[in-house]
Amino acid sequence: ILTVPALKANPTLTGNPVTLIGWRAADFDGGPLPGPGGMLGPRVLRNCRRDPVNAPGLNSDIASPMMITTQPDAEANLQMRTWVFIPCLTTPVSLSTAIVRLNHATLFDPNATDERLIPAPPAISNWSVDEKRGRFLLVNEADGADGWVYEASTNAYIGVIQISGSGLVTGFGVDEESGRLYAYNQSNGLMIAEMGQDPIPQADPYRIDLADSGWPMPIDVRRNKVFVIPKPEARAHRYEIYEVPPPVKVDVKIDADSLTKQVKEEAGKTDAQYGGSATAYGVRSLLAGGLAGAIPTSGNNDLGRVLREINSRCGLRDREVVLAAIQQTDLQNSGREAKAAGVHLDNASVQDLERPSRCDVYNEAGLGFSLLGVEKALETLQFGSLYGKLDGIGGAPGGQGYADWVDKTLGDYTKWEYRAATCSKPIAQAGHNSDQLAGPTSVSCDKPGLVSAASEARAREDVIGPITIGVGKAYTTTEVHLDPARGLVSEATSVVENFKIGQVTIGYISNSATSFAKGRSGTSGTDKYEPVISGLRGSGITGCELRCDVNTAIAQLNTAFAGRVEFRTIKPDPILLKGSPGGYQA
Repeated sequence: ILTVPALKANPTLTGNPVTLIGWRAADFDGGPLPGPGGMLGPRVLRNCRRDPVNAPGLNSDIASPMMITTQPDAEANLQMRTWVFIPCLTTPVSLSTAIVRLNHATLFDPNATDERLIPAPPAISNWSVDEKRGRFLLVNEADGADGWVYEASTNAYIGVIQISGSGLVTGFGVDEESGRLYAYNQSNGLMIAEMGQDPIPQADPYRIDLADSGWPMPIDVRRNKVFVIPKPEARAHRYEIYEVPPPVKVDVKIDADSLTKQVKEEAGKTDAQYGGSATAYGVRSLLAGGLAGAIPTSGNNDLGRVLREINSRCGLRDREVVLAAIQQTDLQNSGREAKAAGVHLDNASVQDLERPSRCDVYNEAGLGFSLLGVEKALETLQFGSLYGKLDGIGGAPGGQGYADWVDKTLGDYTKWEYRAATCSKPIAQAGHNSDQLAGPTSVSCDKPGLVSAASEARAREDVIGPITIGVGKAYTTTEVHLDPARGLVSEATSVVENFKIGQVTIGYISNSATSFAKGRSGTSGTDKYEPVISGLRGSGITGCELRCDVNTAIAQLNTAFAGRVEFRTIKPDPILLKGSPGGYQA
C-alpha cells in the first residue's frame, strides 16, 4: 500500500494532500508494477485537507498506512480496519495530524463512505507502533515532546508518556513481545517506557552515551539489545548496539472470585464482605492541556510563542466541566459514601477562580502580546507581569500589591461557590456563578443497605470551530442496594435532552446499566445494556422520531460529520458484563 501526492492539476484532487493506491501481492513478481487500470485505487482520502495559510512545505505528502492490529474492529461489525497515520487536517494557523480509519475490505474503493477519523495531537514528527496490541505512539514536538498512546480496540488515547527534555526525540523502537517502548532524546539519553502495561507508566531515563540516533531503532528481544543508526552521517554506515535492562514482568491480575467462599450464608457462622459502586455523568467537556495545549501551533512560530507565554502562571493544565456528575455512590459492609454535583469543575480552575490575577492575559506577555504574528516585535517584548510593573509605578490602593488588590476585589465574584451534595450535606448548593447551570441535586445515605444519588444540570450552546453544540438538559441517577435474591445491586442511568450539533438535533439520549453479584457461582452479571436515541432529525440524515436503531443512527451521524465529529457507544468489558464465574464481581 502506498500513498502518493494528489495531482495538483486535477480540480477534484487539489484539496487533498494524499491519495491511496496499491497492488495485489501477485503483482510483486518482478518487473514494473501495473499502472492505472491494473493497480488498486486511487482513493482520495476525504478527511485530509491542504493547509491554505501556512507555507507550502508544511503540506506534507508523506503518510504511513499500516495494519495496526490484526483483530476485527468491534465498532465496524467485526470487519477488519486499517489505520493510516496522516499529517493533514490543518487549521488556519497550523499543521495538524489525524489518524484515518478505513475498512480493510473497501480500502481502495474510491466511492466508499465509511472513512472514519480520529484527531491526533499537532506537530507529529515521529511515531511508532505496537501491532500486537494495536497501539500507536504519536510524538508531539510542538511544545516539548510527549508521546500520545492511541489504542485501536478502544478507539481512544489511553495515556501520554513524557519522553523529552530540551531536545527533540529522534529514535524509537518497540519490543512487541512485552510492549516496551525505547526512545532516544538528546538531553535525556535512552528512555524506556512499559507501553504494554495498563495504566501506561512514564518512561525511565537511562544515562547511556548513545549515538545521536535516527529513527527507527531495531530491537533484539531475546538478547535485550537495541540497534542504533548513528548520526552524523560520517558514522551512518554502521549500527551501534547497546544492551538494555530486561522488560518488567507484569503481575497477573488477582482473581476476584478467590474472595468468595462459595458457601451458604448462616448467621453466626459466615460474614458477608461486599462493596459496590455506581457513577454517572450527563455531559463532560475536557480541554486537554488548557488553552495553549488545545491550540495546535506547529507551522506558526509566532502564535506558538505567544500561546506558550500567555497564562503560564495558570499552567498548561487540563480544564474540565462535567454536568450532572455523580462521582461516588458506594455501599460497603463497613459504610456508605456518596457525592454528586450538578456542575463539577476541575480543581485547578477552582483555585484559579479564587485568584483571578493568576490568569490575567498580561501576566507574562505584557501589553505587547497584541502584536500577534510579528516575530521582530515579539523578540523585543519585555515579558513579565503587568502587576509587577504597576507596583513599581506606585502600587494599588492601601499600599498593597496590584495582584492582591485584584484578587480581593474580584475574587468574591469569580470564585467557585458550588458545593456538591455528600452524605454529610445531602443537598447540593449552587453559587452565583453556577446557579444558571445547576439543577436539583441530592444524595441519600441514611437508609441501611442503600445509597442513592440524583443530579441535574442545564447547558448552553458553545461553538467549537465551525460547529455549534448545545445541550438542553442532562440528568443522572445512581443507586447501590442489597437485594435478598440478587445480592449487591448497582444501577446507573444518564440522560441528555435536546442535544444540538450543527444542523442536527437529537431529542433524547439515555443509557442505563444494572449489575449484580451475590458471591456464588452463576449469581453475578449485568442486565441488558444499550443506549436509547430518539428525536433524531436534521440535514444530511434520514432521521427518526421514536426509538431509533442505534447503529443506524450512529452510522448516519458519522457520515454527516465525517472528519469533524465522531459518535460511538461504550463497549463494556465482556467478562464483567456476564459476571465472573464465581459470582463475586460484575
